[in-house]
Amino acid sequence: MAYTLEQLNAFALTKELGSFQKAAQAMGKHRTSVSALVGNLEDELNCELFERGSRSLELTEQGRALYQSARSVITESQMFETQVAGVIEGAPSDFTLAVVPILKDTYLLREMQRLTERFPSMQLHVLTGDAEQVLNWVNKGQADLGYAYDYRMFSQQLSRAELYSLETCLVGRADKLDEADQNVAAWMRANTQIMYYYQSDDWQRTAHRFSYVNDPQTALELILMGIGWGGIPYQMARPYLDSGELKELQPSAIDKREFVSIIGFWRSNMPLNPAAEQLLQALSKIS
Repeated sequence: MAYTLEQLNAFALTKELGSFQKAAQAMGKHRTSVSALVGNLEDELNCELFERGSRSLELTEQGRALYQSARSVITESQMFETQVAGVIEGAPSDFTLAVVPILKDTYLLREMQRLTERFPSMQLHVLTGDAEQVLNWVNKGQADLGYAYDYRMFSQQLSRAELYSLETCLVGRADKLDEADQNVAAWMRANTQIMYYYQSDDWQRTAHRFSYVNDPQTALELILMGIGWGGIPYQMARPYLDSGELKELQPSAIDKREFVSIIGFWRSNMPLNPAAEQLLQALSKIS
């Protein structure tokens, strides 16, 4: 058989749009040309695809049996052409991002959509885990780019780019703090401080007892349960501060809030592909 993609496309569009005329408009051809393409395809296949009535075109039983296969061939051809164009342009075939959950927000998802629009043949993979998992995925080459908090103990095998700063605040449960009788410093020393595993030994330590977690969400849950106090991103704490469930430990010193650096990082021996470069550039614009 010597049928062509153009013939298959004429067949599929005629079925989908209901007439040779509408299919011709979609293909930018004359009606007679599309009718001829379908007729030639029928000759090649040695079967009739349409019942040609006076008012409408209906698929024959053979046409119904062959339509989905024809559409699949057309789709595969289009995907192949897109992939060829990507190879010629040097587009990556796949890209894996590892990210901590709190940073997987609307802005990141929108930028990921833009990546798929620019590189339609690229397979996009997203790994979500705590800070240590993200670091390990990049170190092991399972992710092309990590997107997480700054690490005080950073591997020399990794390159990094500082993107922006995330505002954090120290919080405790409001009813617990109400019992402190204004002596907040003493209350902080006497109660459990929630720390993160990735924080180094020189991180500010105030309390005599510590609990360790992998991520801010777990820290928030422990604080809400009254297990202790700690630092979490302000954007995460704000709803609970507004509702009165939490209190900021330094409410009169907003300018003293700490800022945690958010970074992108990758293996030094693996150059960034265009997808990673585009994402880093977009994320660096966050303020």
